[in-house]
Amino acid sequence: QLKTNALAFDGINDKIVLTSLNNAPLGGSARTIEAWIKTTSSSNTLFIYGPGYLSYQAVNLYTNTSVNFDSSNSAVTWGITGVTLNDGQWHHIAWVYPAGVALQNAQVYADGVLMTVTGTYNPSIPLNSTIAGQPIHFGDLVNGEIDELRIWNVARTQAEILATKDVELAGTQPGLVAYYNFNQCSGTTLPDLSGNGNNGTLTNMTGTEWRGCPAPVSATNVT
Repeated sequence: QLKTNALAFDGINDKIVLTSLNNAPLGGSARTIEAWIKTTSSSNTLFIYGPGYLSYQAVNLYTNTSVNFDSSNSAVTWGITGVTLNDGQWHHIAWVYPAGVALQNAQVYADGVLMTVTGTYNPSIPLNSTIAGQPIHFGDLVNGEIDELRIWNVARTQAEILATKDVELAGTQPGLVAYYNFNQCSGTTLPDLSGNGNNGTLTNMTGTEWRGCPAPVSATNVT
């Protein structure tokens, strides 16, 4: 159930560790990372590719003012205008990288609206692949809830993002590398519903962090 079933993170040490990321986009290839997040914190790291995927890459939601994307040798920040992302309400973030472009030419959409680049800085290097937090910068772990995390090996258009951000996916969409709808309601495994086997393990979590459970499945909320 979109924005009903979700997973809550404490902002202290909760995270999800992926032992693999099959079919992950590498180097200058196209990609899209998108998710719903609800938080009152001003610093949340949504997703990390570890150095096992040639270079690390991180989508960081500095959710009072900006969205930042780090890579192993550069970083770009996009300013958020017209929406406050750390107001305790659900907001949708999508980071889109068209193949082969400079990092500053990627796009960030906040609630479907295109944001603009506001600055750059040099990041430090995290250690391995995680959802909801950097392995060493514990102050950047998500303090809040995440739902509908999607990783693609294509650069999605604004129209495509708008068409699917408010519905759950079937998991069979072309280009979908990993898909987590957070509907599991129990346990410490986060299954990848894309069929690519990119399952995650809830780490420093007990399995009591699931929210909105139980909830009935609605066939009208699947695309």
